[in-house]
Amino acid sequence: MTTSNELVDEFLEFAAGRCGPNTVRAYAHDLKAFFDVVGKDPGEVRSRDVLAFVVAQQRPRPGAERLVRISDGGAGLSVSTIKRRLAPTGSSELNLKLR
Repeated sequence: MTTSNELVDEFLEFAAGRCGPNTVRAYAHDLKAFFDVVGKDPGEVRSRDVLAFVVAQQRPRPGAERLVRISDGGAGLSVSTIKRRLAPTGSSELNLKLR
């Protein structure tokens, strides 16, 4: 599995040696979602970009502004989904590659 970023590809290759294929696919999907929203290379991402990503994920999707979650009445993605999407970005292995 490859992406358009060498650092992300190296991280996914590393993860493939430690995780199952479904986890690696989930990491790839979540990293794509993150970097699509942030619009920066991994080495350029700062704390404010992560916060902007969280805010963007909490917004309702276009065309679904009137939909709310039954569990908490919120819009956008659930807290657990946002946390899952952020999980690979906080990985110590990915952070080490960025330094």
